Parts: sequence; C-alpha cells; structure tokens
Amino acid sequence: MTSSHPLAAYLDDCRAHRATGAVTPETSLYAPLAALLNTAGAALKPNVRAFMSLKNQGGNMPDGGLFTPAQFKYSSK
Repeated sequence: MTSSHPLAAYLDDCRAHRATGAVTPETSLYAPLAALLNTAGAALKPNVRAFMSLKNQGGNMPDGGLFTPAQFKYSSK
C-alpha cells in the first residue's frame, strides 16, 4: 500500500521490510529512513540529502548523515 504522506509511506515501507522476516534488524530500514529524510530535505533551502552507511571518520561509523549541495566534494557536472 502506497501513501502520499511521507511518514505514512515510511511506516508502510518499514512494515513491508519487517514482514519478510528476511532482513537485518537495523540496517535494512536505512533505505526507508533515507527516503523519508530526503523527502523532508527537498523542501529545505538549501536542499538537504541523507546518505546512509557512512565511512568511519574517527568516531566510529555513523548510521548516516545529512548533507547540503555545498558539502559534496565532487560535482556531477
């Protein structure tokens, strides 16, 4: 079931992942969370994007982070 409200869509996606019984408890829900955060971030100025499973930068491995276009090291141009 797809919903137009971002939070409802997130919860539906989480339920679908869990219902398979085949996903890992934590990291399998990163994709639905990133989608929710990206939906919210698209409405911000500047836009904010979520990226999950970031590399260790000296303080363990973060689950994810929020980035503005100015923080992108490489451009797609």
